[in-house]
Amino acid sequence: MNGKASAYRRAAGHSNRGMMLRMQRFLALGLRTFAHLPVSLRRILVWAGSPKYIVGSVVVIEVEDRFCLLRQSHGIHLNLPGGLKRAGETPRACIDRELQEELSLHLNLPAHPASVLVDEPAKRIDFVYAAQLHARPSIVPSSAEVLEVCWLDLRDPRIAGATRRMLQEVTSAPE
Repeated sequence: MNGKASAYRRAAGHSNRGMMLRMQRFLALGLRTFAHLPVSLRRILVWAGSPKYIVGSVVVIEVEDRFCLLRQSHGIHLNLPGGLKRAGETPRACIDRELQEELSLHLNLPAHPASVLVDEPAKRIDFVYAAQLHARPSIVPSSAEVLEVCWLDLRDPRIAGATRRMLQEVTSAPE
C-alpha cells in the first residue's frame, strides 16, 4: 500500500470519529435541554414525534360458513361490523357500541379479541372479535351509514383487501 492511500484512509477514519463525537455531543446537549423544559411541553413534543395509529374494533360474525358484511355509505368495499375506538374506550366497549349503533345488535362476545392486526404502513390497529352463531340474528341496519347487510361465503370475490385478511386470520382459512 502506498503512503498516500494509507494517509488518506487514516484521515478518513479520523474524520468519521470526529463526526461521531460531534453528533454525540449534539445529542447530549439536546437531551439536557429537553430535560429542562416544562413537563407539559415535553409531553407535547413526545406526542408530536410519536407515530399515530388509527385504532378500531370489528367482529367476524359467522353462521354456517357465511359471514356478516356491511356495505356502508362511506366506502365501496364490504366491511366487517365495527368502527373506530373513542378516546378512553376499551376495544370491547367499542365493538359493543358499534354493533348497537350500526345494527341494533347485542352479542355475547368474549372479553378478549380473537386477533389483533397491525397494519404498519396504514398506521392502523384492528381488534378483531369473533362470534360463531347457530342461527342468523335478526339484523336491521339502525344507522344511515349501513346501506346493506350481506351474508357471504369466504370465497365470494366481493370480499377484498383488509376484510379478507381479517376473515382469514380469525377463521384460519386458506388464502
